[in-house]
Amino acid sequence: MNDSNGEGAMPDEQQHRGAEGGMPDPYPPTVRVERSTVAALLADSAPAPTVRPGEVAKARSRPWVWLVLLALVAGVASAGWFGWPLYQRYFKTTWIVDASGGGDTLTIAEAVSRAPDSATVLVRPGTYAESLELDRPVHLKAAETGDQAPLVAPPEGPCVVARAAAGSIVGLRLRGAAPAEAGPPEAVPCLDIVASGVLVEGNEIESPSGPGIHLRDGAAPTIRTNTITGAGGPGVLVSAGARGAILDNTIEGTGGSGIVVRGGSAPEIIGNVIADSGAAGVLFAEAAGGRFENNVIRSSAGSGIEIGTSADPVVTGNRIESAGQAGIFVYDLGKGRFRDNAIVSSGYSGLVIAAGGAPDFATNLVRDSAEHGILAIGRGGGVIDDNTVRDNKGHGIALAKDTDVELGENTLEGNKEPQVLDGWVTGF
Repeated sequence: MNDSNGEGAMPDEQQHRGAEGGMPDPYPPTVRVERSTVAALLADSAPAPTVRPGEVAKARSRPWVWLVLLALVAGVASAGWFGWPLYQRYFKTTWIVDASGGGDTLTIAEAVSRAPDSATVLVRPGTYAESLELDRPVHLKAAETGDQAPLVAPPEGPCVVARAAAGSIVGLRLRGAAPAEAGPPEAVPCLDIVASGVLVEGNEIESPSGPGIHLRDGAAPTIRTNTITGAGGPGVLVSAGARGAILDNTIEGTGGSGIVVRGGSAPEIIGNVIADSGAAGVLFAEAAGGRFENNVIRSSAGSGIEIGTSADPVVTGNRIESAGQAGIFVYDLGKGRFRDNAIVSSGYSGLVIAAGGAPDFATNLVRDSAEHGILAIGRGGGVIDDNTVRDNKGHGIALAKDTDVELGENTLEGNKEPQVLDGWVTGF
């Protein structure tokens, strides 16, 4: 029995009494609920995971990262697609042409069209059936492979038309088209240089249907150390006010004259060998001028040098030998200043003056001519002074009655007597 004052009550009964200390709750709770302070709760609870602001931003930004990467890839692809041609056009300075593959292009024309100004186009051995145009300053050069130089041989038209202010053509073989089988032949040059300052150096040039090289329209190129053979016309034609320098070339076997200068042109022609030309070795006409110095003219079918139609070049230090006709022929108001030349073994007279020609002829050697040393006829004039004229089969100097030559002191020996045949005396 329980004690009436409650001392003998069970502990559970004590715990489940009413809040006012009354009788025990007939329905005790099945779950124990304990109250705790906020501080206790915070102290006893596990720490919440920490989320940093940067991690939230990173998680949210991942789709944008992929978009940026895709944009970069697209940009690189576009730069490759569009930038490579731009690089080639403006920055690629050396191009390689190989007709068999393995170069930048298969044709010279493609390389020239794609290359920037002043680029070098190296041409590997092979045959290139192309007619080229150089409108910009580009350097065409044979690639140094040790093999035979590349051949540019168009089926028609010029090998090269050069209009650029500068540039170069070096070490190539250039062969012009054959003449047309029907109709009158058209004089098509192998190399046509129009108002250009291009350098043409160390090439082998053939031109069956016309001039090997044509300089025209004020062109002022440098033509140096080339070999020009088999031209259907002159080896080099200089016309229409062209100038330039023609230096140290070999010009032989031409159908026409070795060099023709006309139309007011005035080039410098120095150190060349001109042999076996089908007409004159060199012809100056149509008020042409310029300087002709230290050249060798050998075995021309016509005269070694012809000067007519008011041409007036300076001719110094040349050797003219075995001309088929006169060594030098000045006619039709031609002039010229001749100094220190050797005229040897001419088929006619060494110097012939006719039809109003009037050269200034001094300090030259004239010998071994088949006719006279110097012959003036047909109103010829000029000055003949301080020359050595010897061993010619005719007279040393023969002046027709209708000439007006100023005759100075010349050395005459080994010629037919009288050494001077004066038409005013003999009626010649």
